[in-house]
This record gives sequence, C-alpha cells and structure tokens, in this order.
Amino acid sequence: MQLPRELYFIIINCRGYENLKRYIREILCHEDIVNAVKEGLNILIVSADRDKNPSLSIRGLLSSIQLNVIEKDYQELLVNINNEEILVKIVEQGLSEGTMELEDDIEKLAVQQQPKISEAIEILEKILKKRFNSKQKVGIFEAIMVNNDGLPKLISGLLKEASHQELLDKFSKYIEILFKLN
Repeated sequence: MQLPRELYFIIINCRGYENLKRYIREILCHEDIVNAVKEGLNILIVSADRDKNPSLSIRGLLSSIQLNVIEKDYQELLVNINNEEILVKIVEQGLSEGTMELEDDIEKLAVQQQPKISEAIEILEKILKKRFNSKQKVGIFEAIMVNNDGLPKLISGLLKEASHQELLDKFSKYIEILFKLN
C-alpha cells in the first residue's frame, strides 16, 4: 500500500517536559525512522509550554543526538537523518505575558465560559490580598467544574461547550501554525 506523501506526527502533553524530550529522542533515533521518512513522514510537530523555551531546548536535544539540523526559522528545523529530511515544527503554547504555559490559554476560555467562577476568583484574590497566576486559576476552575478530575477533563468540557468562533479566537495561533504547513 502506498502511503500519502505528507504525514504528520504530533507530540502534545507527554506528562512533563523531560518526557517530551525523551519521546522526541526515541522517535528520531528509532531504527525505523529512515523508512518512515521515506514512506512520507516528513513533519514532526512538537507542542510545549513556552516557559521551557522549547525551540532552544529541542535544538540542544537534536545536537546531542548528533543530527544534522538546518534552521528554517526559530520554530522550524529541517533535520537530516541518513540523507532523509524531516521538518520539526515547534509550537510554543502559553502567553508571553502569563505563565507561558497551556494554562494561560485554558484560563482565557474558562473565564469567557464561566464568568461567575471568574468573579469568585477575583473576590478571593481581594480577600487574600494575593494575585493568582493562570495555573492557580485553572486549578480553581478544575476543582469547581470537574471536581478535581484533572486538567484533561476540564479542557474536554471547555472545548465541548465552546462555540466554533470561541475556539478559533482562543486557539487561532495554533490553528494558523498547522495551516501554514500545508
């Protein structure tokens, strides 16, 4: 069976940044990677929190496993593996003015969908005379909305309730990056 010429491999949420780097290393050092690239796997998309500086960190990882890397731009690296090329596209999640983690984006969506919980958080901040960061606020949303059943359940619930336009507004930068690949 002939595979399509463009195949994407996307790595998101690996239970920690060290696991993410381990998965990248395992994929790019796997004995069958050259065959996979020959069969059409030509783009590896990596999504990581901005606070970990994934673009720089992944460059260091690729260098440590002695792969030939050509930088296309800050978030695109062309990696040569035994004369086969794979594009590594790095998507940095989180806002530069927030915690620089995924929680920044989740908080924006949760605030829009649950303004009463957002107001309660603001009142709590005033009472405690303390400003919560996005991660702390998302923890409160998670506790109230999904009874501490975890961030994936909160995200799933928010996405189910979000309108198409809300999702486009909140995640347009990620969608734009993916569409640029085509």
